[in-house]
Amino acid sequence: MNTRQLWLSQISFLVSAFKQKGYEVFQYTDAEDSVQLDYAVFINSRKHPEKRFYTLLHELGHVLICENSKHFEQYNPVYARTAEYSDGRRQRRKDYRVSIVSEEIEAWKKGLEFAQDNDLHVNEKKYKKDMTECVFSYISWASDD
Repeated sequence: MNTRQLWLSQISFLVSAFKQKGYEVFQYTDAEDSVQLDYAVFINSRKHPEKRFYTLLHELGHVLICENSKHFEQYNPVYARTAEYSDGRRQRRKDYRVSIVSEEIEAWKKGLEFAQDNDLHVNEKKYKKDMTECVFSYISWASDD
């Protein structure tokens, strides 16, 4: 199996893991990488398969956090999934922003743990580079007044 086939095979494994949890995965050109907890995952198909795989691991990390939200809530000032204000005030609060950054970091960790638990190949150096770039964008957002 060549490298590209490996990544595509592992992507298929993750798509199946999402399906087992009731999620549908949509991969299309220029999709905004995200998970919607109403059971949909969106992935930009323009990305190299290795990057798509890492992004899917990260989005699965969000699902795993949500499944065990009580544990996450216990260690974070605000759990971002809990609605409090509908007028944008919540998003401007520092505790909310810290919780978002914390969840982003935790989702990357949970994704890597899932890969390790399922004997999936991960280039940890590249994975952590992707994690750093993505988390830094959230840190920049959180620190913006």
